[in-house]
Amino acid sequence: MLKVVFHIDEMQVWPRLMSNLDNFLEQKPDSDLKVIVNGDAVTKVLDSVIQTFIETHSTIDFLICHNALHSHQMIDSQISKPAKVVPAGVVTIAELEADGYSYIKP
Repeated sequence: MLKVVFHIDEMQVWPRLMSNLDNFLEQKPDSDLKVIVNGDAVTKVLDSVIQTFIETHSTIDFLICHNALHSHQMIDSQISKPAKVVPAGVVTIAELEADGYSYIKP
């Protein structure tokens, strides 16, 4: 099983990320995928298209950076499940890479 962490930090990259995730799952449906969302990309998490994508891709862990939320005047409680808030996205990326996850930034 492949273990991959995708990293998004720009708003305009969401469509490419979603396409990459769908393509990846089509080829390797049993993969362990995680998405770290930080930077300006956190502001799109509340968009209905993004929320629907997250909700319909329950096999992917979407991890939203608390620090990025805070820097964009957002609060943790705005993030609905199944997405989860992590204290620091960059630390989570480093931890996942140390655990053997491959890093992809669309």
